[in-house]
Amino acid sequence: MLEQKVIQDTTEGSKNNLALFDSFIALNAALHSLSSMLSNETKLALSDLVANEHIRLYGPLSAKEVAHRVQMGSGPTTVLIDRLVKRGFVERIPHPTDRRSVLVKSLAGESTDTPRLGAFLALVMAEVDALTPSEQRVIAGFLDKITGAVMDTLAIE
Repeated sequence: MLEQKVIQDTTEGSKNNLALFDSFIALNAALHSLSSMLSNETKLALSDLVANEHIRLYGPLSAKEVAHRVQMGSGPTTVLIDRLVKRGFVERIPHPTDRRSVLVKSLAGESTDTPRLGAFLALVMAEVDALTPSEQRVIAGFLDKITGAVMDTLAIE
C-alpha cells in the first residue's frame, strides 16, 4: 500500500513538474511572438531589438560583447550597432580604460515601447502587485535561475 502511495505521489509530482515546464515553454513561445510584434511595430529588426535590450540591461557593452549576446559575427554586429545609433537608441562612447576601443551605451529615454506593449507591461505589473512579497521572491528567484541557465548555455557572463 505504501509503495502505491509513493508511486502516486511521484506521478502527481511529475504531472505538476510537466505542467510547470509546459507553462514555461508556452511563455517562451508567447514572448517570441511578442518580440516579433514589437519588431514589426517599431520597425526594428528582431536582432536589433534583442541587441538593444541587452545593451539597455547590461550595458555599456563592447561591440564584441554585443556580438556574443546576439550570436552574430563582428561585421553584421557593426552594421546592427550603426542602425541602432542612427535610430537614436544607442551611442558609442570611449572605453574608460582602453583608448583604442569604444563601448555601446543605451540612450536614456529612448524606448521600444509601443501602446500595446505598454498595456501588456501594465497588466504584468498588476499581476506582480497582486502577489505577496514572498511569492514575488520565489518567482523572481526562479526566473533569475532560468535566465542564468540561458546565459550559461550561450556562455554569456
